[in-house]
Formats: sequence, structure tokens, C-alpha cells
Amino acid sequence: MHTTTTSTTTTTTTTTTATTAAAAAAAAAAASTTTLLLLLLLLLLLLLLQLLLLLLLLLLLFLLPPPPPPPTTTTTTTTHHHHHHHHHHHHHHHHHHHHHHHHHHHHHSQ
Repeated sequence: MHTTTTSTTTTTTTTTTATTAAAAAAAAAAASTTTLLLLLLLLLLLLLLQLLLLLLLLLLLFLLPPPPPPPTTTTTTTTHHHHHHHHHHHHHHHHHHHHHHHHHHHHHSQ
């Protein structure tokens, strides 16, 4: 009789432990699902915010006029062009002067 009672008590304890473990697992699962849902919601919110920001940027770009070119680039191009032109002109002038002088000398001798 005594042994049977002990066995029954042991079985009851094991069943209670199993139920508690199951309950804990269920609670953990529920907690994990809620956290996952919250994380998903956060991600969705972030994505929506990013999309809104992109749309705003696009609207701003469309509304705003194109920015003027920086003055540094324009000055460099003008100076370079001027220098090149000056060099070419000088070379041409020198050649022309030499030719003219030679022609004049020939005319004088004749």
C-alpha cells in the first residue's frame, strides 16, 4: 500500500512539472512572438520613414532650381583658355614679323 502511494505521488509531481514546463514554453513562445511582431512593426515604421524622406528629397529636388556651377571651375577654364590663346597669338605674330622683315630687305636691294 505504501509503495503504491509513493508511485502515485511521483507520477503527480512529474505531471505537474511537465505542465509547468509546457506553460513556461507557451509563455516564452508568446513573448517571442510579441517581440517579433514589435520588431516587424518597428522595421515597417523605419521603412515608411525612409520612403517618406526619399519622397521629400525628390520633391525638393524637383522644386528647387539647379544649383549654379561653382566659381572656381569657371575661373580656371577662362584663365587656361586665355593663356592658350595668348601663346598662339604671340607665336603667329613673331612668324609674321620675321616674314615681313625679310620681304622688306629684298625690296630694298632691288
